[in-house]
Amino acid sequence: MNRTSRAVLAALEDTVLGVPVWDAAPVLYRVYLHDEAEAEVRPVLVSPELWSTSHTGMRAPDVLEMIAGQMAEFGLVDADVFGMAFCHEGWTVPDEVLVDYHAGRQALEMSGDHRLYQHPQRVEVRIMTAVDRRGISYMVEHTRGGPTRHVVCSPGRDPELAGVVLEALDRMVEQLTGFPAQARRSSAVPSRGAN
Repeated sequence: MNRTSRAVLAALEDTVLGVPVWDAAPVLYRVYLHDEAEAEVRPVLVSPELWSTSHTGMRAPDVLEMIAGQMAEFGLVDADVFGMAFCHEGWTVPDEVLVDYHAGRQALEMSGDHRLYQHPQRVEVRIMTAVDRRGISYMVEHTRGGPTRHVVCSPGRDPELAGVVLEALDRMVEQLTGFPAQARRSSAVPSRGAN
């Protein structure tokens, strides 16, 4: 991992570990690079009601997609942005649950149905996911009362992070900077830069 990726990862981890309470609202961030060894994350002002499913009827990934669409609609540009990040809380299960075939399968099914909060062995987790203008994906995952895990992935390499959150962040970075979004395995909507 190069100095720039280490700097971004350090800023993300500092942000995740710096949230003083659990049950915090999701936060969208812009990532700025001051030099190749220093990154900063700055929160984007988003109405707290947008993150409330009872208010909007939308889950956080759908809200991110909506925000990305609005950024494009209004032609927002910030050439200084190096990336975008999103921090939110959710649920996971301990690794020992996933090792058991039947228990692991049940947990994965519940996760796919967005019902992991009902799992008897659930543990709260805070996740910060980010993408930068080079297409590199980052994830910092902090389990409540437990360890912090990091993942950094270059485009097109395994392991590769994917999903609606990353795709929305990709679209935001592309809109703000003009750097084409990287195609991801899960990408359903082609980038303007894709052929």
